[in-house]
Amino acid sequence: IVEFLRIWYDEKRIAALLGGLSAQATIERIYLQAASQASRANSPNLVVAALNRDLEEARASDNTDELVSVLVDRAVTGEDVYCCISTVAELRDLSRYSEVLVVSDRMVELGRNNESAWWIIGVILSDIGRHVEALAAFDKAVEFNHSNASAWLHKSITLRCIGRHLESLVAVDKAIEL
Repeated sequence: IVEFLRIWYDEKRIAALLGGLSAQATIERIYLQAASQASRANSPNLVVAALNRDLEEARASDNTDELVSVLVDRAVTGEDVYCCISTVAELRDLSRYSEVLVVSDRMVELGRNNESAWWIIGVILSDIGRHVEALAAFDKAVEFNHSNASAWLHKSITLRCIGRHLESLVAVDKAIEL
């Protein structure tokens, strides 16, 4: 019964059903709570699983637009910051920067405390000439890991791009030191 409920209803519907149960509905409450717990703990997101299958098909078809669409859908639907990071890298390789920015927004939601997320956002923003924003992202990356030589190096390059040469030298010295 628990497996049926987990498959048949999504988390929100299970929560709604739980909220509407009478105090006497003990057995129903037990089954719904178990389904909710199983859904959260052990089950992959069915939408993400379907998108992963779509991604395999899009890769096999060599249709770049379809591939990009599925990559973006999968990244913004999922709950995995590392999926977003790898998607951003792949979209960057395809020079699809508008899509990169969409996925980057989700990456920030999921990885506010993730140095890799901030580093890649800095790289992307630097790639498209948004150097002041890139600098802020590199600052966040080094805030979370002061020993990230790559973040220091990219921070140095970005500082040079906006004409802050002395600060750029300090940052590159830090990168070399690490």
